[in-house]
Amino acid sequence: MKIEKIYYNIPILGPIATKLTLARFSRALSTMLVNGIPLLDAVDSLNRMLESETLKLECDRIKKSIQRGAGVSQAAASGNFFPALFVEMTAIGEETGSLTEMLNKIADYYDKEVKDVMNRLSTILEPIIIVAMAVVIGFIVISIILPMFEMLRLVG
Repeated sequence: MKIEKIYYNIPILGPIATKLTLARFSRALSTMLVNGIPLLDAVDSLNRMLESETLKLECDRIKKSIQRGAGVSQAAASGNFFPALFVEMTAIGEETGSLTEMLNKIADYYDKEVKDVMNRLSTILEPIIIVAMAVVIGFIVISIILPMFEMLRLVG
């Protein structure tokens, strides 16, 4: 749990992991609801499937909140894992009766966010990797050529 908290707070990787987790959670919950599984059972099933201890705790909170008659958005708002966007979109989905569609939109949004961040990271890392490779290749070339010059100097 403590390690997971550190993992979700790592500067670049943390937000990516959080968004991926939210996208998977939203898509799985939406899929279960579309296929006729009651909300309480769907959240309970998700809780057993999840690998993230933080999200398991949030699922427990959501399940207890639903049992008391509240909605997913109210339970998500009471925790500290779900961002405001998730809470607001699920609240709109609950109010309009289209929670499954809204959960799919949330999943699509976070998937797109992760894809955009990964594209930006790869764009930033490409020149760094090229320079590092150039340094390594330069070192190898120099380590091969210097002994040759030394041998030529001794011979000549």
